[in-house]
Amino acid sequence: MPAPVVLLLTAAHLPELAADDQPLISAFANAGWDPRPAVWSGPIPDADLAVIRSCWDYTERLDDFLAAIDAIGRRMPLWNPAATVRWNADKRYLLELAGRGVATPPLLVTEPGSPHTLDGVMGALGSEQLVLKPVVGASGKGVLRIDPADEAAWQHAVASAPMLVQRFVPEVVTDGEWSLMWFHGRFSHAVRKRPRAGEIRVKEEHGGTVEPAPPGAVMLRAAERALAAVPHPWHYARVDGVMSGGEFLIMELELIEPQLFLTGNNAASRMPG
Repeated sequence: MPAPVVLLLTAAHLPELAADDQPLISAFANAGWDPRPAVWSGPIPDADLAVIRSCWDYTERLDDFLAAIDAIGRRMPLWNPAATVRWNADKRYLLELAGRGVATPPLLVTEPGSPHTLDGVMGALGSEQLVLKPVVGASGKGVLRIDPADEAAWQHAVASAPMLVQRFVPEVVTDGEWSLMWFHGRFSHAVRKRPRAGEIRVKEEHGGTVEPAPPGAVMLRAAERALAAVPHPWHYARVDGVMSGGEFLIMELELIEPQLFLTGNNAASRMPG
């Protein structure tokens, strides 16, 4: 009997997957699968399973991407499922998590044309240091750090698109941000990411550094609570957060196509199920 086929969905500019995802090919093969990279925006062959992986262009074509995964999900099992992806694609989900008791930095969402002023938002969030993020975005694109002198930047940002606004957490700079990886409900491994000097974004493309590190019990418990609050099923997840004031604040949940920091890490073998 031939091995079941698993499609590892990727972007057109990464037809053989991103380097960090390539360990999945041998991991799935070792688990008895026939793994095949497939560009999400191209023809999708029949398969027994599809896994969203190096689709690192989805934010630029969100409607097309959501339509594609809907179609794929109707034909075969999809990890993560389409409903989970739709929920996670808009950072307003953080408001939902906060409403369910998940610890996050104080946050709100502005809409174009809304009456939110910079002074008013700083007062509402209790800080003169804010971070703005597009509600649909990835890789730190469009992320801004705002202080009282940045009125013009604030006005431009909130006028053009919905924005997630968070209280700036200084520990991102002083101590770094953590990413905890989970497969099939089980914790796998973690990394600590630090921004370069003068930057708040921890992504490597912005000069950040990454190192494997064991998370503490507080982090693990907070990540478990956050994942338990997700209203849709998931097979893999990355929980990004920062230790601040003795608690682990959830910055984002990555349930679509997160970098899982598999290169040089034997945790890839834990993903196939």
